[in-house]
Amino acid sequence: MMTVRKRTMSLLLLVICLISLSRGAFAADTGNAEQLCSITIQYSHNGQALSNADFSIYYVARQNGGAFEKSHSFSRYSFDCDPQDTQSWRVLANTLESYAIRDRVAVNARKTTGINGSVSFTELAQGLYLVSGNTV
Repeated sequence: MMTVRKRTMSLLLLVICLISLSRGAFAADTGNAEQLCSITIQYSHNGQALSNADFSIYYVARQNGGAFEKSHSFSRYSFDCDPQDTQSWRVLANTLESYAIRDRVAVNARKTTGINGSVSFTELAQGLYLVSGNTV
């Protein structure tokens, strides 16, 4: 059985349920802001699915016209919701996770990967989410 050191995953995803931003994060513009969306995570190491990994999601912002409006949980923080490149998205994810941990920001949902290394968060409002996980 493979063991992985417990640590905060380097894989932090900012997922917009409107636009695909990075490898492993997929989203679609439904054209209907009221339509709910979902986030599915496939977690593996060297091709082997990892079960019992905890993931949490935080609702960061909703899209309001062409811009993002920060959620109540993240409204007190100063950050740009429109990074221009992958590195900037990573910096934003790390920054938001630091805020969430330090200030104990309320988690919107927490789930654990199943035997196939998969976990899904469903019936989510469209918007910008921080996905944070701990390895097993």
